[in-house]
Amino acid sequence: MSAHWQAWFFIGVVRFGLRPRDFWALSLSEWQALLSQLDPPGARPPARAELDRLRAEFPDTCPGTCPGTIKETSDGR
Repeated sequence: MSAHWQAWFFIGVVRFGLRPRDFWALSLSEWQALLSQLDPPGARPPARAELDRLRAEFPDTCPGTCPGTIKETSDGR
């Protein structure tokens, strides 16, 4: 199975909840109709101001030592 088919199969089964046999039974127009729901008309990426607000609200760093991280020693281990 090519990489494209694997990705499409994954979207069909995982994202849309199709059974494998139902995925393979779809016509091209049915598949295109499903895919159109992933990127509805008028959908746009967030503006810079919205991204900045989200970055401030959910920073990629945490104060002190982040949970689950390993603290390096002075000799680099």
